[in-house]
Amino acid sequence: MSKILVSAVLPVHNESGCLIDLNCRLIKALESITKDYEVIYVNDASTDGSMALLLSFNQANPHVKIIDLSRNFGQQQAISAGLDSAGGDFVVIMDSDLQDCPEDIPVFYKKFSEGYDVVYAVRDKRKEGFIKRFFFRLFYRILNRFSNVSQPVDAGIFSMMRRCVVDVLCHMTERNKYMAGLRAFVGFRQIGVLSCRGARINGEPKNRLPCLLRLAFDAIFSFSYIPLRIGTCLGFIGAFLCFCWVTFLVSLRILGYFHVIADRSVVRGLPTILIIQVIFGSFILISLGIIGEYIGRIYDEVKQRPYYIVKERIGFFK
Repeated sequence: MSKILVSAVLPVHNESGCLIDLNCRLIKALESITKDYEVIYVNDASTDGSMALLLSFNQANPHVKIIDLSRNFGQQQAISAGLDSAGGDFVVIMDSDLQDCPEDIPVFYKKFSEGYDVVYAVRDKRKEGFIKRFFFRLFYRILNRFSNVSQPVDAGIFSMMRRCVVDVLCHMTERNKYMAGLRAFVGFRQIGVLSCRGARINGEPKNRLPCLLRLAFDAIFSFSYIPLRIGTCLGFIGAFLCFCWVTFLVSLRILGYFHVIADRSVVRGLPTILIIQVIFGSFILISLGIIGEYIGRIYDEVKQRPYYIVKERIGFFK
């Protein structure tokens, strides 16, 4: 078996409509670099015939390999499964819906001659709707602002990494991974390359709003303690407002003006009391919710359940 130079890892979940085009373009891009490559498709419990297409790719080209997961674990888990099995000196991670352009891979590879260890795509243009583009841009900027590690803005999973970086990522055993954030965390020499984010070809996006929110929470809570500090700040703000209100009432009593509001306090003061209770109750619930997010992630780490379960590996040498 010849040594593998470039590995490509692609999570697949119900992408039968674009897999044939993707596979042809991807293999062409990889063969422009080297003949010693492998393509690792990680089937994340597809139900639309994607697995049958992947098997046909494997039969037609021994460079194509398949990891079939036992159930749908999610994109980050599928990527981890592929990275753990990738044997190339350079490893590409990309989506399988053709929004990541395979023709960018040779451009990434050329950057390694300049001494870089990680080359990632910076989304120059996105083909999604305005609202989705707005929230993606907002997320990346909030994450970069909150994170204790500098995070590249508008950069997703599409990237190419040296073996030394991949080995470090594979040894990270946390259960709520945000791969793009971990890639920034490991350091090494990194550079972004502008890449046009293509329009989705096959159907609707697989990552619905709840999945995207979960990934956003994983990203923020995994790389920042600022949400906890926000809860603390809300407590201080509430205490300060209470102190100001009490000081105001005491001042009125001392100066002899308390009767001005006392005559109407029974009826007209009730809304104020209710508003204050609602505000402070909201502060408490927000703080508890933030703490709960961190505790939930600690619980996931303590259980030590497998991050993913492989049903079958196809095309790998024993």
